Amino acid sequence: MSLPNSDEILQQNLEPVEHTVVEELKTWLDANLHAEWKQSPRFKLVEQCSEIKLREILQQLAQNSSVALFRSSHSGWELKEGELIPISHSQGCTVRYEDRTYPLANGTKMCISKKVRVEIPEGNILYLVWKVKNSSR
Repeated sequence: MSLPNSDEILQQNLEPVEHTVVEELKTWLDANLHAEWKQSPRFKLVEQCSEIKLREILQQLAQNSSVALFRSSHSGWELKEGELIPISHSQGCTVRYEDRTYPLANGTKMCISKKVRVEIPEGNILYLVWKVKNSSR
């Protein structure tokens, strides 16, 4: 089952990935993210792209997004202020977000706070998980 509202740029760069790994990650996300957030076009998951292509995608998302990119369980990059910052396993592969409030379609607002931790399986599978910054701030 694919995530809703996937952007064309992300879809065209997907490569096959082991089904069980994808399901494991989606199960974790189902248990740890609000349903409204998972259905939002602001949330994307990229499965096993080449490193070069992922860097291109990151640069295109840089102006409007908070991005964390992980490669296997050892290292990755975080996008801050348009720059890719290397991160390592010793930093816990944890994505940290500031408290932000997002308006929902039904007129209410949702605050995203604390941190989102993504457990990465062994191997060279790449995941891109990102949230768009609140434009009203």
